[in-house]
Amino acid sequence: ILKPFPIRILESSLSGGIGIMADDMLAGIYTNIILQVLLARKPDFFSFI
Repeated sequence: ILKPFPIRILESSLSGGIGIMADDMLAGIYTNIILQVLLARKPDFFSFI
């Protein structure tokens, strides 16, 4: 699985379930940012929904 730069470091630096949860939270934040940029740049991108 390819992960952006700080996500892999965050997952490996925190132990156990906390590292996995932090990894998921940061991935969700990244996804939200990407979707917000897509929506701002190309509003009709989500017109199929």
